Amino acid sequence: MYRKISEIWMEEFNAISSSYQINKFILEDAHSCIYELKDGRELRISVSTLMYHFAKLLLSKSYKHVVRIDDCFKLTLRNQYDETANVFCIVSEGLNRDFAPRDVKQSGINLFRNIWSEYLKCSQSVVLCPDVKIEQAYADNDTEGKRNVIQRIKESTSNQIVKDIALSLHDTYWKIKKLDSNSSLYMFADNIGMSEDGEIKICNIAHAFVGLDENYEIDTTAMSVTVIYDPVVDEDFVIDRRMLISLKVDFGDGNLLPVLGQIDTGATSSGFTESFFKRASLIDLGKIRLKGTTGEMEAIRTKCEVVFPNGKKEMLHGSTMKSLDDVSILVGMDMLSNCKIHFEPYNYGFKYKIIFI
Repeated sequence: MYRKISEIWMEEFNAISSSYQINKFILEDAHSCIYELKDGRELRISVSTLMYHFAKLLLSKSYKHVVRIDDCFKLTLRNQYDETANVFCIVSEGLNRDFAPRDVKQSGINLFRNIWSEYLKCSQSVVLCPDVKIEQAYADNDTEGKRNVIQRIKESTSNQIVKDIALSLHDTYWKIKKLDSNSSLYMFADNIGMSEDGEIKICNIAHAFVGLDENYEIDTTAMSVTVIYDPVVDEDFVIDRRMLISLKVDFGDGNLLPVLGQIDTGATSSGFTESFFKRASLIDLGKIRLKGTTGEMEAIRTKCEVVFPNGKKEMLHGSTMKSLDDVSILVGMDMLSNCKIHFEPYNYGFKYKIIFI
């Protein structure tokens, strides 16, 4: 019988954890599940490292509109296929997500986003990927833009709670970009709540990109990329068998931004996570139905030009996909069929080489 991952993780976690116990399930997204602990705090269990790495930066920090992080740790839990996998756990203060209706919280997000977009259009004729542009404005410390946005929000005819949400988003962006220029907000209504002391707080903040760690080395030539994965193994280490690779994508302004890719010779076409599809404003080439291990799902056909570590540009063709890890792009045989790939073991890991023909 098929069981939801939220149920499996809750059961597994409570069976092995001595420090925390889950009281109930709150919500699930593409990467993780959020639960209420018996002490009233929240627990996020995820297979993505993006939020986990940024949560570790927040452990010793206190901000008015950023959720307080109390603990971060790794575990090994079983999934729907009865396989063990590393998961990342974040314990944070409890939030009341029902302090305002979902449409009101979305209105606050829209107010913040629209005011920034209008400001950015004054200096740019076309604003693609507004969230990426907003992130860059805060990273670049655009004081004129921030001053304009605060004034426009306060002068807005929206009700006060909508304006308070927009101002909270502004303050959160301002603080986290000072802490880490690669940080990113997921501007969804479920990521906005109210703390016990009555402050609107933003949760589930992440790195925009966490690249290959110290276990990887990349060598390049004009026509090839070699990736060496040589992990230091101990009793708690689980070897990552995925053929990961760092890629760059033009999000519409000529600046190449990094994303994490995975080489998959078993995929007939490339895949792009739904969050990446939206973030990069990829072209919609129509709907398609795909068959997977859990049945059929509807996806969007699209394409994307990527830059490999040696500077080689390639156009990938495929469709959107759901994701349970930190990979944004699956590189399939639509491109790899025009390459030569060599794979071999390397100490505890492996080495693979892509030769562009």
